[in-house]
Amino acid sequence: LSILASLAFSTRFVEFNNIYREGISYIDTVDVNFAKKLNYVIKLLSVVELHNGKLIQYVKPMMIDKNSQMGQVSGVLNGIQITSENSGKIFMEGNGAGGVATANSIISDIGEICNNPNISSLGIKFDSLKSMENLPIEDQKNSFYIRLIVDDIPGVLAEITSLLKDNDISIETMIQNPEGSQFHSHHLPLMFITHKTFLKNIDNCINMISNMKSIKDKPVVIQIYKV
Repeated sequence: LSILASLAFSTRFVEFNNIYREGISYIDTVDVNFAKKLNYVIKLLSVVELHNGKLIQYVKPMMIDKNSQMGQVSGVLNGIQITSENSGKIFMEGNGAGGVATANSIISDIGEICNNPNISSLGIKFDSLKSMENLPIEDQKNSFYIRLIVDDIPGVLAEITSLLKDNDISIETMIQNPEGSQFHSHHLPLMFITHKTFLKNIDNCINMISNMKSIKDKPVVIQIYKV
């Protein structure tokens, strides 16, 4: 991602520790079922965006439209989408793994270095790359998927929605107990899709919800990304 950001914005490489990262270990089949119900698919995406002269970079699983070009990338294929004000959306797809694809990329790089030693692989000299300030991911507005496992007792939903309201989080969609989900008879999966809000609002709210006695598992939060 750091290399792609440098190619796209002619910026110096960002230290990896400064790129927000999340893995996929917390994703459960119930989340996949909820995503299908909403016409989404969960993909591990790397994103870099320019906002008011500042870069935001992150790698994490996100829900995207399953019918989009990016949503249909599967197997060993990788997809890259470039969006600009003047050109709109440009999408590229190709093999991103496997012996032949990896060897082709390595040989191509070696050939370029041997044949054009005076040409920068980034298109401009490294000394000409500019430094850009990073925008904290907490200051970005997005819609989010929130999944909770709760006790099936009166008052739980009212308490959760009250906490969402207190943190300026508006609900767009709510689903409970999707088809195919299997939980203890006294436990119930709840899913919320929020309107656009700040990640810091989501984090604050999830910390409060996690302290509720009626919450039976760690809440799951997945960003919804418009591609």
